[in-house]
Formats: sequence, structure tokens, C-alpha cells
Amino acid sequence: MPKKSVLLLLETCFKLIYTYYMQQQKVIILDFGSQTTQLIARRLRELDTFCEILPYNKFPAQDPDVIGVILAGSPYSVYDPQAFKVDLSQFRGRMPILGICYGAQFMSHTLGGKAEPAGTFRATKAETPSRLCPRASTP
Repeated sequence: MPKKSVLLLLETCFKLIYTYYMQQQKVIILDFGSQTTQLIARRLRELDTFCEILPYNKFPAQDPDVIGVILAGSPYSVYDPQAFKVDLSQFRGRMPILGICYGAQFMSHTLGGKAEPAGTFRATKAETPSRLCPRASTP
């Protein structure tokens, strides 16, 4: 194969790969300072889901590629005066939102709920039933 043909083939392949990645749907993880944000992102990537970690106050305006938002944890409680806040109205109703730890407290608090101490702390590995998450049953 002539050198010019190989270069043209490589250029075409790179353009296709670039186009694929630039148009790929993604999940945004809003980071409130959690120690587990990177673990959440790694787990999503292991499930072949493209994700980006962004600071809690840097959500991209009207990005059509965003298909979901994860509000990660924070060292604060929603009742702390220095706790981080974000305007949920910019994506509530447009896409699914998952709150983990502080994110769940924050969603509950902003919707009129109440966050209370549980009394005990339990951190264990959870099993996801395959009927709820079909990918959980695949190796």
C-alpha cells in the first residue's frame, strides 16, 4: 500500500474516533470535595460510561451530551454555614440526578426534606440485584 494511502486511512480513522468521542453522551459528577469522587468516576468508566468530574459550581450550560448528573459527597452537612450550594433548577427535570452522601442530603434539603443523623455508621459493600441493573450481572 502506498505511503499516501496509509496516511489518508490513518487521518480518516482519527477523524472518526475524534467525532465519536466529541459526540459521546456523558454523566457529569459535581464534586463537593468528597474523598470518593474519583472512585465513583472509575466505577462509571468500568461500566463503559463516559463521565467528567467538575467542581460543584462549574456545571456546563446547556450541554446536549449530558445525560445525567451525580452530586458527590462533601465534608460538610447541609446545615453547615460553609456548606457548598448549587442551583439544581438548571438540570432538574431535564435529566436524572443521583445524590451520594452530601448530594442526597442536599437534594432532600432543597426540596423541603430534612437530613438527620442515623445514630450508627455502616459502610459495607452493597450488592445490586441484576433485575435493577442488568449490567451488574455481567462479568
